[in-house]
Amino acid sequence: MNAFPVNTQNSKLKTPYQFPIPNSQFPIPNSQFPTINYQLSTINDRHQF
Repeated sequence: MNAFPVNTQNSKLKTPYQFPIPNSQFPIPNSQFPTINYQLSTINDRHQF
């Protein structure tokens, strides 16, 4: 016997992309990523991995 009975009303959970946080609320804007990549590249050049 199945200990977890299947409920046919659980199809409501299949609605796609209901994330509570929109993209505009992320703390890091895309304009800061080149500076992060630049700092990582200078660290890599400095330590020469």
